[in-house]
Amino acid sequence: MRDREVLLLAAFCVVVVLGLQFLGIVFPPLADAIGRPPTVIVALVVVTAVVLARALWASIRRG
Repeated sequence: MRDREVLLLAAFCVVVVLGLQFLGIVFPPLADAIGRPPTVIVALVVVTAVVLARALWASIRRG
């Protein structure tokens, strides 16, 4: 992955987290659902898998 892609991915993650935080303020039941540990753990695992798969795919394409 290039530096630009890493920065874009980091910025996207920040925007998503801030968006979820805002939605949690507007709709408190959503904050309760998002804040549960299993939800957070699953989200972290999925995002990590996507980032690793993308990095691996880019590495394979370059040869």
